[in-house]
Amino acid sequence: MLPHSLQRILPENILRCLQKVGTTINEVRLRAGQELAIFSGLKGYYVNLGGICAAGQGLIIGVSMLEDIVFKACERSVYAFVAEIARGSLTLEGGVRLGLCGTVVSEGERIQTQKNICGINIRIPHEVKGCSHKILRTFSENYRSSYNSKGLREGCTPDGEWGVGTGRSTVSVRQIENSLIIAPVYSGKTTVLRDIAANLNAYFCVRNILIIDERNEIGGSSGGIPAFSLPCCDIITNCPKGMSAENIIRSMSPEVLIMDEFFERELSDVSLIANSGIRIFASTHASTINEAINRFGKESLKKIFSRYFVLANNRHIGELAGVYDENFLLMGS
Repeated sequence: MLPHSLQRILPENILRCLQKVGTTINEVRLRAGQELAIFSGLKGYYVNLGGICAAGQGLIIGVSMLEDIVFKACERSVYAFVAEIARGSLTLEGGVRLGLCGTVVSEGERIQTQKNICGINIRIPHEVKGCSHKILRTFSENYRSSYNSKGLREGCTPDGEWGVGTGRSTVSVRQIENSLIIAPVYSGKTTVLRDIAANLNAYFCVRNILIIDERNEIGGSSGGIPAFSLPCCDIITNCPKGMSAENIIRSMSPEVLIMDEFFERELSDVSLIANSGIRIFASTHASTINEAINRFGKESLKKIFSRYFVLANNRHIGELAGVYDENFLLMGS
C-alpha cells in the first residue's frame, strides 16, 4: 500500500502502475521522457499499467506529470516552498521525500530556486524494527531488545527501571561511544539511525535525544509531529547542522545527538558538540572504513568518533560488514 501522502499527489496513470507492483517500493524514479522506474531493495524495475515490465515497455513520464506532482506536493502554492525547492527536496506527511532535479536559478553563489523540473526521486521510508540491535549490542553485554514477546516497546521510567518487564536496567548513556555509521546509498543508514533513536530510551535509559533532521527523513515530521514512534526525542528539521550547534548545547541539553549524512564542512561544528559531553550517532556515505578515512582524515575523525560501523550493502537492513575501534582496527562484524 502506497502512503496516503503519495496517493494524493501522483497522477492517476502513475498511481495505477505502482499499485500493480507486487513488491515493496523503496524509491520511484520519474524522469521526463523516460520510463517509470522503481527500486525495491537493491533491484530496479521498469513499470507500466500491468506492473513490472521489460525495458522499453514502461510508462513514459511527461513534463506535465512532473509539474503536476510538484504543484500538489507544494499544496498548490509553489511560492510557499521556494526554500525547500532550492535545497532540492520536498517532504510529505509520513516522511516521503521528493528529490528534485531541474534548472537552478541562482544569485551570485546562492541558489534561489529550481525551475523546469525534469526529474523526481521519490523515497518512501520504511520502519524496520530492531535493525539497530547489532549496533546497540556492541555497547553493553546487558543489551536486550526493547520489544517484548508481544511486540510492545519497553521503556525506562524516571527512577531507572524498565517501564515494561522486570528488573532494573544496568546500562546507561555513559556506555555509548560516539559512533559513525558508514555505508553507500541504498543500504539503510537512515532506517538504522531511526531505529537507534527509537530504542535509546529503552536500552540505555536516555531521556533526552536530539535529532538534527536536516532533510526531515529520520522523523518524517508533519506539523511538528513525527511519522514514527521516537520516544524522548526532540527533532529539529530543515536546519543545517552547523546552524544548530549552539542551540543544541545551550537550549535543548541532549544526552545523545543523532544526525544523518555527515559532511566534511560540518567537522568543526560536530567536534564542538562532541567535546561538550554529548554522545553522537552520525552517518556518512562511504563503502569502507578506508573510504571514510580518505574523505575526512584520521585525525579529524578521531576528534569526534571512537566507534565505526560499516553496514553491509545487502537486502538485510542493519547487517554489519565491520565494526572498528577508535584506532580504526577491526573489532568484529
